[in-house]
Amino acid sequence: MPTPGSIFISYRRSDSIEATGRIYDYLEGHFGREHVFKDVDSIPLGVNFREYLDQEVGRCKVLVAVIGPTWLTVVGADGKRRLESPEDFVRIEIESALRRKIPVIPLFVNNAAMPNKAELPGELKALPDWQSMVIRHDPDFRRDVKKLIQGIESIMGQSQSPQARPVSPAKGIESIMGQSQSPQARPVSPVSPPRSSGSRQRNRPKTRAIPWLRLAIVLGLYGFQGWFWALGAPAEAWAVAVAVAVVGAVAVAVVEGWAGAVAVAVAVAVAMAVAWAVVLAVAWAVVVAGAVALIWTGRKLKAHFRPIQVFGILGGTETAGLIAGALLGFFSSP
Repeated sequence: MPTPGSIFISYRRSDSIEATGRIYDYLEGHFGREHVFKDVDSIPLGVNFREYLDQEVGRCKVLVAVIGPTWLTVVGADGKRRLESPEDFVRIEIESALRRKIPVIPLFVNNAAMPNKAELPGELKALPDWQSMVIRHDPDFRRDVKKLIQGIESIMGQSQSPQARPVSPAKGIESIMGQSQSPQARPVSPVSPPRSSGSRQRNRPKTRAIPWLRLAIVLGLYGFQGWFWALGAPAEAWAVAVAVAVVGAVAVAVVEGWAGAVAVAVAVAVAMAVAWAVVLAVAWAVVVAGAVALIWTGRKLKAHFRPIQVFGILGGTETAGLIAGALLGFFSSP
């Protein structure tokens, strides 16, 4: 049974049980088991289950509605959508929170998106009016759950004065942080324009995209290094290029944020220190430009790919550029 001021997690077991379990573990570890309520394990005999669920939701201060890919479409034994049934537990839980003006956080997992209002029955049509949040897969999972925890902390500590009014949303889950649970409180209006048939696309996580222009610049710079070496540049220039390519790719792939840039800068500095002074200035300029392009491209790739994938893309581009430039230099030299 949830305690007053706790967190109620509403979800479908057939839709998002694994993702909800991980989210619950993090919330329980932060807020304590007594403040996080996930399952109605048993409803006492001889009670009205709608009234019972309404009472349990009423004890909570925030309801997290976990929505997976089949949350809207899962059907019951009669072949109809479970959400259409007034006896559906998930529908009862969310509608109870909406009626009581309890803050509702639509939480999308496994690439799910907010349904259109026309697809939702009854009082659930108000659900899209609440600012939502996406929980992505690793390596972004912990970062997203941390934002969720910060938002819930703000809700749990907000005033319950009857005069309190909801504040304008900021971004992500912060949109409902300052609103009250008073009878006069209303759901926060989202920052984005009113949802239309394109709302699914706006709620989807960013699709993976390869930055072709940046990779082309990396390819060209390392191609120039290969060409420069093939025409007879000092061996030290070639060593510097290889060192920067390998160390830089690894650093950007596995190190977070600006630390990756620092790691590449250190690699370049070390390579320069051991190189002979006879290496031409243009060779150094190309090497440094290649390292900068590597950082620039790697930071873009990190937003969409795993570290090992980033390493593969950068390493493959560098290698292709060096080989192509070297072949061009060999065949074009007199």
